[in-house]
Amino acid sequence: MSREPSTRAAARSGFADLTIVVACAVIAPQIVLRAVAAPRQNAGTVAVAALAGLAALVLAFGGSTWIGRLAPRRRSHQLVRDNIGPGMGVVAAAGRFLCYVLLVVLGVGLVASGLTVFPFADGRARLVLVCLIPLLALPVVVGRGVDSRIYAPVAALGATALLAVLAVGLVRELAGGLPAVHARVVGSAAAVRLGEGMQWRSVEASIGALFPAGLLVLLAERVLVPHGGRRHGPAWLARAFVPTVAAIVLTLYFSVSVGVPGWAPDVPSLSMASALFGETGQRIVAVVYVLLGCATALSAYARLPQLLRELAYDGILPRRLASRDALKPRLAIVGLTAVLAAVLSSMLLSTQAGATIFVVSAFVHFALTCLAMSMRSLGVLKESLDRDERKHARAARWVFLALAALSLAILAVTLVVEPWWVLIAVVGLAIPAVLMLFFRRGMGRVVRSLAVTDLSRGRRLPTRVHGVVLADVVDDPTLRTLSYARSLRLSSLTAVTVDYDPARTRRLREDWRAAALPVDLTVLGTPQAATRGHIVDFVHSLHEEHPEDVVTVFYPRLLVAGVWEGYFLRRSLPKVVADLRHERGVILAEVPYLYEAPEETHD
Repeated sequence: MSREPSTRAAARSGFADLTIVVACAVIAPQIVLRAVAAPRQNAGTVAVAALAGLAALVLAFGGSTWIGRLAPRRRSHQLVRDNIGPGMGVVAAAGRFLCYVLLVVLGVGLVASGLTVFPFADGRARLVLVCLIPLLALPVVVGRGVDSRIYAPVAALGATALLAVLAVGLVRELAGGLPAVHARVVGSAAAVRLGEGMQWRSVEASIGALFPAGLLVLLAERVLVPHGGRRHGPAWLARAFVPTVAAIVLTLYFSVSVGVPGWAPDVPSLSMASALFGETGQRIVAVVYVLLGCATALSAYARLPQLLRELAYDGILPRRLASRDALKPRLAIVGLTAVLAAVLSSMLLSTQAGATIFVVSAFVHFALTCLAMSMRSLGVLKESLDRDERKHARAARWVFLALAALSLAILAVTLVVEPWWVLIAVVGLAIPAVLMLFFRRGMGRVVRSLAVTDLSRGRRLPTRVHGVVLADVVDDPTLRTLSYARSLRLSSLTAVTVDYDPARTRRLREDWRAAALPVDLTVLGTPQAATRGHIVDFVHSLHEEHPEDVVTVFYPRLLVAGVWEGYFLRRSLPKVVADLRHERGVILAEVPYLYEAPEETHD
């Protein structure tokens, strides 16, 4: 019975990941072509980039699959933390977090690309990015979320639209040639001149082609799933990424054949749809891409609170963030992240810039994980005496070391070619990493200071316990609080109130006498100088009079079952409670009272 919900949740998680993969098939060709001003005149550059991306994808597939086979129950940041060090574990976790944030930006970028075919959105892509990124975070921030069943049909729609463009294009190519594409160019002639003057075109295009490999590294590891399914198996990865690679290669081929400009504002398959299906068909495909981009961003947003909870489980973040009651702090972090993502999107010049930062973050994470696996294998060689185990550990050590070296080489080349975007990636990694390290060290300092050094300290029982009940009106919550306080058989018990309003105080006295309550009512202060400080002074003086005793302050707390009743009957905690929390020898006791609206009777 318990396995069925887990299996269903894992399947829905797979559909969400599949939505991101389909979006990758649509976006990746644009990332490569951004580095090439005129693809038709630079077909060799596009081919080199495609081969480099394919080689990186194969290596990422092999490395991720082997990691899942050798350490199926360990998360990547756990491997890095245990084999390299806690600091590097934090950096690996920050890399995963930043990758999901960038997927939000790229997904919304696909939405902006789809909207460019409509006249009302022409020239407003940057505005769409900045506004839509925090807007799509609202379902997660308010705690409602999005029904995970939407991902499967949206992924199917996106794949169908892309497949239709490629299939019709292939048929037209076999029938005698594709029609020319007349696509607009971002920034008119200025952008074209910028593209023509770029250096390292092949290298920049190859870096963009690494985006699918980085995505495979990220999605190979699931977020917050049961122990048996923490990683996607090689079969799922193959089914997801082999068609994706085929679609990307075909899109690049058609883009070179028909001369899609590298700086066109829409993705290449959308430009091709205009030539193949006309304006109406292009707009239909654009609507599908808008839905696909929204689903991609929502899927990435849904991962962020789960990733935060996973990091809290593993001790990277404070443990309290892992509890179900800590949902609001996690959602607040997601909301702040959405604002920072909107700021980041305003700085990015193109999809290629966002993809470059994504590639840097993903390969930092992959390099650290491979290095951790190499050091883990070295530990097996030192401790194991089994021949076969040592043989496998020796092979794993050198393979993962080579993969880590290749990842570091990719990062070094990216630093030379795109230093500005690498700098932004480093800053993006540093912000969550520094915050995580700050929380870890702060919580560690608190835990060490609270550690027991003297087992006999603080265990002496108080002589007596005195009770103080906060009362401002005689109603059911106050009477229940008094009854609870009396049931404890305290050494002394008194009720206190502050004389803010003479008429209200007089009514309280009369109701108190009418109820014949066996507890003294003490009125503090005068209307001219009535402050809550009188209650603090009263409790403080009571404790000073009996320094060996404990003073317990009781107060009612009204809990409302419905939202409508809460609007009218909301009763916040007395502000004096916050002041009493800092008093030594004082214990605060909250007595809850659940309000239920009376049923209306109709005559």
